[in-house]
Amino acid sequence: MNAEPGHSIRRHVVFVCTGNTCRSPLAEGIFRKQLPAKWKEIVLVSSAGVSAFPGTPVSHQSVAVAAENGVDLAGMSANRLDDALLDATLYLVMEETHRRALVTLHPEIADRVFLLTDFLPRDHPLYANGVPDPFGGALNRYRETYRAIEEAISKSWVEIERRLESGPALPE
Repeated sequence: MNAEPGHSIRRHVVFVCTGNTCRSPLAEGIFRKQLPAKWKEIVLVSSAGVSAFPGTPVSHQSVAVAAENGVDLAGMSANRLDDALLDATLYLVMEETHRRALVTLHPEIADRVFLLTDFLPRDHPLYANGVPDPFGGALNRYRETYRAIEEAISKSWVEIERRLESGPALPE
């Protein structure tokens, strides 16, 4: 993301899933689309996988479903969550196993790692289960995952903004 002159990237949100080819790229694209104007110049948005093979293309189903919704994922490829991504303000993971993996390997970021669905009301169907993995499924499964991510992000903005405002800024 390019900051305009006079502005600098000061916050970083990282979406995390397993292989960084389905859910977390969708979340990155959806988040960018929903990002309020006041954050566009200061928030870097990225995604990574806890078990990703860097350079693997984003699944063609994710690219297709994103395009149906006006989100461009073309040309994106997988990133592994490594030391270069450990200075983020906020980590939003797709399922509990991702949170455990991050916190086990990097306990120093535990207070910045959340299940994407943590900020939903407790009676919401996604609250306890996280975002389902469409990997290997039909296109409709990817559409369901897209809708789940879109809903989780849109219903969580108040809390996400609170975390961005109070969380650590990127090192200068």
